[in-house]
Amino acid sequence: MNSDIAPIAAMRDVIEAISASTNLVITGHRTPDGDAIGAVYALGMALRSIGKDVRVVLEEYNGRFSVIPGRELLYGGEPHELEPDTFFALDCGSVERMGAAVCLLKKARCTVNIDHHVSNTMFAQINHVDSLASSTCEIVFRILNELDSACVFNKDIASALYAGIIYDTGGLRHNSTTLATMDAARRLMEFDIPFTRIYNELMHMRTLTEIKAMDRALKNLYLLEDGAIACTYITCDDLNETGAIIADLGDICEYVVNIAGVQLATFIYQRLDGKGCKVSMRSKKIPINGIAQHLGGGGHSLAAGSDFGGTLEQAQQVVTGMLRELLWTE
Repeated sequence: MNSDIAPIAAMRDVIEAISASTNLVITGHRTPDGDAIGAVYALGMALRSIGKDVRVVLEEYNGRFSVIPGRELLYGGEPHELEPDTFFALDCGSVERMGAAVCLLKKARCTVNIDHHVSNTMFAQINHVDSLASSTCEIVFRILNELDSACVFNKDIASALYAGIIYDTGGLRHNSTTLATMDAARRLMEFDIPFTRIYNELMHMRTLTEIKAMDRALKNLYLLEDGAIACTYITCDDLNETGAIIADLGDICEYVVNIAGVQLATFIYQRLDGKGCKVSMRSKKIPINGIAQHLGGGGHSLAAGSDFGGTLEQAQQVVTGMLRELLWTE
């Protein structure tokens, strides 16, 4: 697929799907982050403003994301109770990342996949995937600009999109940030959004349970290959003892990769349901998404992850072995 052409062609398909739809459900990935939440709420608020019946399905998320407006769109029931004519999956690299809302892929007349992960599996009827975009919120920003004759941006929509862009670019500092990203942020700021509050709450604010989980992860930290690889983990006992939930663990891997001298980092936590582990990986320069894809996951070049069906010890052995091999081949 030609990445220079496909996103533009898919954009027209997305606009047509929106125009032809009345009853829409929008979801993001499991353990939603700022980009997923911002994209889902922004699209939902915009489509509701042009008369669409919109419901949002999202898992519980970290309290710091409460700065993102749109929570009134959340559906309080079970996803299988819904009967959408169009189903949007935003910021989901694969069906497995979707959680309980995956049942709607088969129920909806039309399915739309909007994402920026290079590993996206193109699972919908309409796949608008641009891996060159900084975030899914940047893509939604473009889509809403195409809808501008019918959809007027407002402060809440602009705040949600700005939050997602800020979160997924690490405050406009990651190498995914482009001139187009900066221009989108500038244009969103024109809506008198509380950009300082959004930035501070997403990038700096932490709950007490997040701090406790981070403390436990740092106590579990160990280095390999003369400090080039940083590894840490959280067990179910750690979660129970600290009172942390999965949504409190999102920043741990990003934190440890920034240790001086570290090139690659991994963070692994045990799932409370006993179904294996979740693996997160970060890198300063060396692409790691190939490892994630080999394990059945995906993500970005320098930030990726996957599920792992075995024990924590098995996950550590497999992942650290692959990171070591990757480091040696560079």
